[in-house]
Amino acid sequence: MARPKKFLKTLSEEELIKIKELSNSRTEEVRKVQRAKIILLASQGKSNETISKEVGVSIPTICKVLKKWTVFDIDAALSDLARSGRPPVIDVAARTWIIQLACHLPQDYKDGPHSQLWTITSLCNYIHKHCMNEGHECLANVQESTVWEILNSNDIKPHKIKYYLERKDPDFKEKAKKVLLLYKRVAWILQMTREQTEEG
Repeated sequence: MARPKKFLKTLSEEELIKIKELSNSRTEEVRKVQRAKIILLASQGKSNETISKEVGVSIPTICKVLKKWTVFDIDAALSDLARSGRPPVIDVAARTWIIQLACHLPQDYKDGPHSQLWTITSLCNYIHKHCMNEGHECLANVQESTVWEILNSNDIKPHKIKYYLERKDPDFKEKAKKVLLLYKRVAWILQMTREQTEEG
């Protein structure tokens, strides 16, 4: 089974050094070493079947790692999946905030990372640092994989954005709050209606 062309991507010199070091590491977590080997072998043109035999993982796992690498970056591809157990509910407001961050340059924010574009890691670090002040407690322990899924479900790829729309409306933030408040009110009404129906 050949590796899908949509997963083809070239490693930079810096990324290649990082991946080689990780793939040969004896101290890193096994899963992270395996992901590094998958990316390294894929970048060399090896098929999924060959990678599966050399690394000892399933082809669906290989496809998942390569998709995260292609859509976002190496950091996202190497990141752990969410832990078992019930994750905290991430509400509409928190998801909207993540999307808003990803759609602007890092330097648009006072203490954003000194880079031209976001990576999943830098975006996740920024979220952890500022989510409480922004009123999004549900994001305090959000995983990189969850951030990736939120952006991917909205077809947002911050590392590939080549230009940004200028926000000319000075009242944008206030208007956005009103819209989100409306969503919350609708949710409250629906919940109250369900409770009253059950009681009746």
